Amino acid sequence: MKTSLTFHQTTPRRRITRSFILIMAVLLSVVTFGGHLPVAAQNSAQSDATTVRIAFMGSSQGTRAAVDQALYQAAVLAAEQANSDLDNKLVDKNGSRYALDVHFYPANSSADLTAAYNDARDDGALALLGPDDSDMLNTLLGQVTPGFAVFSASADTPIKDKVFRLSAAASDNATSLADYLVNHRRFGKIAVVAADSTQAQAGVRAFTTKAGSANIALTVKQAADKLDFSAIARDIQDKNADALYIWLPDAQVNALLDALQNVGWNKTVISQSPMPENMAQSATFTDLLGASACSAAAYDNLSQQFVADYQAKWNALPPDNAAAYYDAVKLIAESLKNSGKDRTGLLNSLRNKKGYRGVQGVYNSGAINALRLMQTGNDNARLEAASYSDGKCINCSDDARPDVSGKTVSTSKTLTFALIGTLNGVSKPIGDAATHGAELAVDAINARGGVLGPNNVRYLLTLNRYNATNSSEMASAFVAAKSAGATVVLGPDFNGQLLPQLTLASSQGIPQLVTATSAQILGKTGQNFVFQARANDLTLARAAADYLVTERSFTKFGTFAIRADYGLTTAKTLKDFIATLDDARVTLALDHAADATNSSDYAVQIAASGVQALFVWTSQPAAKQLLDELGKAHWQGVFVYGYLTPDYAATLTVPSGISLMGTVTWWNIADDWSSRDFTARFAQRYGSAPLPQSAAYYDAVFLLAQGIEKVGSDPKALQSWLAKQTAFRGVQGMYAPATYADGESVRSALLISWDGSAARELARYDNGSCWSGCNPRVTSRYHKQTGIK
Repeated sequence: MKTSLTFHQTTPRRRITRSFILIMAVLLSVVTFGGHLPVAAQNSAQSDATTVRIAFMGSSQGTRAAVDQALYQAAVLAAEQANSDLDNKLVDKNGSRYALDVHFYPANSSADLTAAYNDARDDGALALLGPDDSDMLNTLLGQVTPGFAVFSASADTPIKDKVFRLSAAASDNATSLADYLVNHRRFGKIAVVAADSTQAQAGVRAFTTKAGSANIALTVKQAADKLDFSAIARDIQDKNADALYIWLPDAQVNALLDALQNVGWNKTVISQSPMPENMAQSATFTDLLGASACSAAAYDNLSQQFVADYQAKWNALPPDNAAAYYDAVKLIAESLKNSGKDRTGLLNSLRNKKGYRGVQGVYNSGAINALRLMQTGNDNARLEAASYSDGKCINCSDDARPDVSGKTVSTSKTLTFALIGTLNGVSKPIGDAATHGAELAVDAINARGGVLGPNNVRYLLTLNRYNATNSSEMASAFVAAKSAGATVVLGPDFNGQLLPQLTLASSQGIPQLVTATSAQILGKTGQNFVFQARANDLTLARAAADYLVTERSFTKFGTFAIRADYGLTTAKTLKDFIATLDDARVTLALDHAADATNSSDYAVQIAASGVQALFVWTSQPAAKQLLDELGKAHWQGVFVYGYLTPDYAATLTVPSGISLMGTVTWWNIADDWSSRDFTARFAQRYGSAPLPQSAAYYDAVFLLAQGIEKVGSDPKALQSWLAKQTAFRGVQGMYAPATYADGESVRSALLISWDGSAARELARYDNGSCWSGCNPRVTSRYHKQTGIK
């Protein structure tokens, strides 16, 4: 039977627990299936389509029933989407149309496996999904020789003809975990505790090989029946291990964490499997990480959309392995377009298909090597800490430096960074936040022995601060910084201080990384020493426009700009850009003098225009006044402001009917792990939340440290190195100055909403593409129209 239920879709990035998933799955099995075995999922394809059966084998009774039914539901969801207009119609190269039908075949014991397989075979199934249980899968493959494609997300799915693994091999996961600890967290003393099983010990060997024996503090093999970890915990403490890798059953994980808690060791713990549920110890441990193929808490668009779709259809959150079977059905659908309804043809198509992007990651020849590291908090909620594909972390920040404190060096030098900011008056909080971001990075690098550059020279960093409130003071500060031996200048943040002095860095021969966001900075002759360390106004405005058109289906826009280069240039760019987005247009363009004090007439025009969203690129006082007047004029729509800050937002009263949207380079409420980790460390040290400038200068120092490691401290050599970079990942996002080749270093934009008291993340853009918070089925117009790759 087909169960047709409609539920309100909720925010997909909610944090979850495994126990909640299992409870909901059990309840769902009763609601959806009435306590009986589910039958074939119906499809909504047209009557001229040929039905293609996909078999799902799992338990209908016992402890696995609820989970297997949840996995089956993911496959049903994928089939219904493939049969609908959500995806391309299933038509092969000969023009034949197909419709997928996922049918459940129960196998509750080893004795049921062959019969279930034969039933699927006799029913003409083109492929088999499952069993998901490792023991049942291996038993089945010992009983039958598959005659068609078999897919399973079991981590130890054997490599056999016609068998496709929907998860990374356990040893590959172990290798990725070692890479994360050693190369991205820079841990040099790792304890290893693993079960005495053959598989666990093979994983330990893979982990140790990747980590390097020099980074292993101790290795312990634990028998499966032993729960006393007191002596092991003391050894870990005595060795002063800074991280622990475990491959243990859940009961032993909890026992080990209890023992570690008793001896006072509470550093990083990383598990080969997801962390057990209901861990009382997590209140003590701040860095518990577990591996999984996918998670409902994953941060990317595809995962968020899958979770939202699953929730909307089944009124539950999907278990981790559900995405694997969803991907498998979509992969079969794509391969079917090449092969047609033929088992051998489908097998060949699956084997030849490379680079298929699914929810879990990229599939090559029907297999995947992907991993997500989920951090477990003290409420058992999870947050994605890292995502791996083919052994490489695709979202790890480059803010961990190797510990070179024990290295013997030829000489040591002090290398001076200068930071120019507004350190008094109303803008002092911004100057302080910028300084603190840079300072946090400098101190973190020095604590690990500084930077080891060419010719075995150790560089210890120091940060000098200079106050500037206008362009002439900025120029004086720059010259003073050079006289004091500065190798690099950071800042300023204000466009008005920088724009008249764009050639200063080049004339002084010192690279300058700035957080000023004006597009006027870019591409100017003689300013090739200036690098913009935050996305510029045009990047921010385009991201917001793309989001409102693509995600909200808005078509009528207005602009309100100050008569200054930064305002008028942004307004013109928005008009031209929005005109490329389907039927969207800027239907009202207003500008005002810098000294204007009354915006009531503008508000009346805006209210009468019927625009759905208004882009406001002006000073903060002018934006506040306009917002107030729009409330009096009873305009309703989205007020998009490009210079939103926490302090400024707190001064605003948002009228009823108006939504306030900020286009920012970064914000401390960002949901990714790097942002949360940086925000937590910043707040712990300074007692306040970081500003966007904090993250930018924090990233800038680590980017420069990487350059110093490669080319040393010569300013011109650093400038040349910076200009060639294409893939440095910071807290803000990806830095690629060589890609943009105009002084722009980063094109990351965070879109937020403000409800009058707090900010909420809406979407995350990087280089024109939305990678979190957007519907992945809709191609970004920004990416398509600008030609950005």
